[in-house]
Amino acid sequence: YLTVLDPGAVITALRAALDVDPPAPLFDTASGRLRSEEFTEYSWAVLERSAVQAAELGYDRILVPHCLLALLGETEGLAERLVRLQAKATSSPAKITAAIADGFRLGGRRPGTLKLHRSDIGEGLVGMLRTAQRSARTWGVQRVDTPHLLAAVLEDPPGRLVSILQSDPVNLSLARLREHLHNAMRDQRGSSPH
Repeated sequence: YLTVLDPGAVITALRAALDVDPPAPLFDTASGRLRSEEFTEYSWAVLERSAVQAAELGYDRILVPHCLLALLGETEGLAERLVRLQAKATSSPAKITAAIADGFRLGGRRPGTLKLHRSDIGEGLVGMLRTAQRSARTWGVQRVDTPHLLAAVLEDPPGRLVSILQSDPVNLSLARLREHLHNAMRDQRGSSPH
């Protein structure tokens, strides 16, 4: 016999898990810009920094690794805290961020700026943002926040990123990162989405 204390939360979680309701569109159909109303202020700032990271590394499109670099760049942010849990004493989050950036550097800074527009966002990042939307809904919120972005990055990271994260000097366990992230999200919310 099971007593449900919050039927509304259970229904929301089940609807999200079953993907009954389609997520809101990521892009404005008329302008092609990424819809800021789908994101919290903090996650929007991360996405803006992702565009800067992409340009600084010489890219003409914003990709998943650029989002991870922006998440790691948040001082005292969740990504930095989770990396600190695994990092060797000699590897600071700044050193780890530099190793990831070096692994994805194409060359010098790309002239101009990248916008949060459909034409400047790579397919992998679009898929990752949709995963972040589902993650947010699973946790019972409508807007994507930074933990949802990080969960989406870790759910299906590009192979090259996995290789960099699991090799020297970074040496992170993705399984442990996912576990620590789930625990942090659960603690922040007060309960698990399942």
